[in-house]
Amino acid sequence: MLTNESLVKRITQVIALCWLLMKIISLKLWITQRDYPLVPITNLPSSLHIVLLVLFFILVVWLIFKPGNKYAMMVLIATEAISLLGDQTRLQPWHYQFIFSFIAIAFNKDCQKSLQAIVLITVSTYLFSGIQKMHPGFINSVWSVHILKVFLGLPGYLIQHPVVQWAGYMIPIIEVAGALGLLFPKMMKGATYLLISMHVFLLVFLGPLGINHNVVVWPWNIQLIVLLWLLFIKNKVLLKPAACKSAANLVIAFFWIIMPVAGCFGYWDKYLSSGIYSGKTTVKQFYFGDRDRIPPGLRKYARHSKENASARILLTDWCVKELNVAPVTEPRVLNSIVNQLNEKYAARGFVFVLTEAPY
Repeated sequence: MLTNESLVKRITQVIALCWLLMKIISLKLWITQRDYPLVPITNLPSSLHIVLLVLFFILVVWLIFKPGNKYAMMVLIATEAISLLGDQTRLQPWHYQFIFSFIAIAFNKDCQKSLQAIVLITVSTYLFSGIQKMHPGFINSVWSVHILKVFLGLPGYLIQHPVVQWAGYMIPIIEVAGALGLLFPKMMKGATYLLISMHVFLLVFLGPLGINHNVVVWPWNIQLIVLLWLLFIKNKVLLKPAACKSAANLVIAFFWIIMPVAGCFGYWDKYLSSGIYSGKTTVKQFYFGDRDRIPPGLRKYARHSKENASARILLTDWCVKELNVAPVTEPRVLNSIVNQLNEKYAARGFVFVLTEAPY
């Protein structure tokens, strides 16, 4: 068992290393030289995006070797907050989680309070991830299409069997049960192994042996496995609300308890409410009746019909292929993307209309 200080330093190193890998994988997300439109909250100079990215690399490498440096961590948090202003597609769930984990560490003088906040973030992630999946959208898309059809290759008649359909709800039940189990000493070990098993499955499912998709979340799953092991198996850290009182932790509790509840009702971003792979978001596409009507620079992201001359650009395809992350599909972001594309290509007669696409 590690001391609280040693455990916080080890967690800092694990997060910093995985964050570094994930930024490298999604490098084009953090710069302006790309086809996928930026959706800024406020416009930042192109050079500032590069400066922020370089500063991130310097600080995160520093924290890997000097995990006790809270001043470097505070500067890193500020750097990433400014970076988020430059593009809302950067509001990825893993990025959001890492920022708040470092807030928990940097702005708490007491390591015990830092650990309490990190446990709160971890429990919240699994709890609301499970809750967000408890609806037919998850069963009809993620479960039926991605897991049963694409990954396991099951025939349609079997996929549509009621028992098989209802079995899909075991995934969110595992997440919710795992989250609640982490709160009780007698259930903690079993809940941890249950959640680790889920992450192992996700690594196989999303990796080269599976659908080979969204490579950026592979390190995140590994990071969560290590975090679960350190917190709940090796050190048995138990959430004690009375022990986590601090200004920083009140802010964290607001964004990881109150706001995810609001997110379940559509009043907060799905990604910021642990809604990744929830199936609540329909697939969005730009459809072109004539594939020649696609701007030349964007044709590499298109899927061509085998039956006629039509083609479509799935927003997920485009974002994953170019930026290596899933798109943020909040209405304000989608509307901005459509408006930017129509403004950019108006003089050349291209028209972009975003519609729902069948799986």
